[in-house]
Amino acid sequence: MFDKTGTLTKDSPEVQQVFPLSNEYAADVILQYAAAIQQNSEHHIAHGIMRKLKEKRLELWKSADFQYMQGMGVSGNINGKKVVAAGPNYFKQNFAMNVSSVLPLIFNTA
Repeated sequence: MFDKTGTLTKDSPEVQQVFPLSNEYAADVILQYAAAIQQNSEHHIAHGIMRKLKEKRLELWKSADFQYMQGMGVSGNINGKKVVAAGPNYFKQNFAMNVSSVLPLIFNTA
């Protein structure tokens, strides 16, 4: 598939790297939570997350109470914890947080 710039791309996004923003959870654990919550989603990003989990041969955890939040993401319960996989709109609406503020942390430009 060609994107809007004419660059040849794959059909679906891939997970390149997981960036933990604290030491509380390792990157592989974050990937497991993301996959567990996304396993019920039909979104193309969910497919990329599931492929990365399989590639790393990590266990897919069970999830419960899956909810789709239109235009924002998904949520549910995994291992007794409420988990949200969402985009910038969710964080802006629920936490008055601008997700772009974490970009310097990810790219080590802080």
